[in-house]
Amino acid sequence: MIQVIRSLRAWSLRQFVFAIIVIGILGLIAELLLIDHIESFTQWIPLAVLFAGLASSMWLAFRPGGTRADWPPGASVYLRSSRHPPTRIRSFLMFRTHALPIVFLFAAVTACSSDTRKADDTLAITADTPSLTVPPVPATTGSGGMLDPNSASAAELASISGLSATVAGSIISARPHANMVTVNRLLPATLTDQQRDSVYARIWKPIDLNTATDSEILLIPGVGARMLREFKEYRPYTSIEQFRREIGRYVDKAELARLELYIATP
Repeated sequence: MIQVIRSLRAWSLRQFVFAIIVIGILGLIAELLLIDHIESFTQWIPLAVLFAGLASSMWLAFRPGGTRADWPPGASVYLRSSRHPPTRIRSFLMFRTHALPIVFLFAAVTACSSDTRKADDTLAITADTPSLTVPPVPATTGSGGMLDPNSASAAELASISGLSATVAGSIISARPHANMVTVNRLLPATLTDQQRDSVYARIWKPIDLNTATDSEILLIPGVGARMLREFKEYRPYTSIEQFRREIGRYVDKAELARLELYIATP
């Protein structure tokens, strides 16, 4: 125990700082690897910055003069010892070498913030997605079990809970609908969010993932601001497999299959 204490006393302050930085860097590296979200060259940048910071920190901590035993007698700081009088250049170099690892660490945390955010979003998106009660689907519905607002009959539209014959007539009169935003304007203002979601579980015009506006995407039942951000992040979509791979990181298979009903196949 005494030997350990003596060894610790021989360490300089910068070596203690180095040990703290190493723990932080290794933790960030492990988190990035566990997230398993390194698919493009740019997403390797945080790891490269972390390793560069680790190397610079190691050089700073263990270069000659790094321990108290190497300091000249009576010197409080190695660069300011009687053997090395302080100068403007040496003071600048001392500040630079001490600040370098901190700058690297800050840059790494900033660079990887978009990646580490995804792990939190996985739970947050699930929490934000409400439990949807989809009404029974009649046999007359089309592909995906939902009516097309541009082709459904007045009787089919009026059979949807929350839509009256008057609203159904308004939807038919406003055809053709370019997207669901125009349909949404025709729905009764008294409908709650849950009632609107129930309506859109029965009637929907699939959106184009690459060109849909925020307003269109947010009309998808269960999609909030976080999922909107994920939908847009992976543009352009070139295949349905890409959509399944990227969005499947945040939702289970059942929810992924439900979301697919609201999008047009790229």
